[in-house]
Amino acid sequence: LLRQLRTVARILSQRDRLGLSTGRQIFYVNLGGFDFHGELLRDQRVRLGSLDYALRYFDKVLGDLGLRENVVTFTASEFGRQLIANASAGTDHGWAGHQLVMGGAVQGGEIFGTLPPMDLSYERFARLGDGRAVEHIPDVSLEQFGCTLGKWFGLSASALRDIFPRIDNFYSDLNAAHQRGYLGFLRT
Repeated sequence: LLRQLRTVARILSQRDRLGLSTGRQIFYVNLGGFDFHGELLRDQRVRLGSLDYALRYFDKVLGDLGLRENVVTFTASEFGRQLIANASAGTDHGWAGHQLVMGGAVQGGEIFGTLPPMDLSYERFARLGDGRAVEHIPDVSLEQFGCTLGKWFGLSASALRDIFPRIDNFYSDLNAAHQRGYLGFLRT
């Protein structure tokens, strides 16, 4: 990940020469290896340490380039994890997940959505059968997260509705939602 972010930083440092100084671009980088079906506690510590180091580096470089206010970095994953360990000291696929967002446009210091209670015992999840917190249904959708990012990119309400056709399930008036910034974690 660090190598990939260094490449993005080099491209951004040459943005004027490359004709990238207007509009917004998307750079996709990848750090896999979070599918911890075994040895979660050992392996996750290493992965999260790598992620932390790379994001700190990238944030510093963006600050040095004077671009921190113009760049939003975010994570994305297609699945979450169950909350109890499997027989291999890992976790299996579950629902919901957490995403990180950083950058100068981020109105940070907030958690969007409701976290599951942390006082749930292993025995309680074991009784539920598959490790999902069935009493805690996720209350923030991928559509809301995506629309918030899309609004920052300058997309209209109609374009966002085309990209996220289920967004109306989360807002009764998309135009009003568009005006209030959806989840509100980005300044536009």
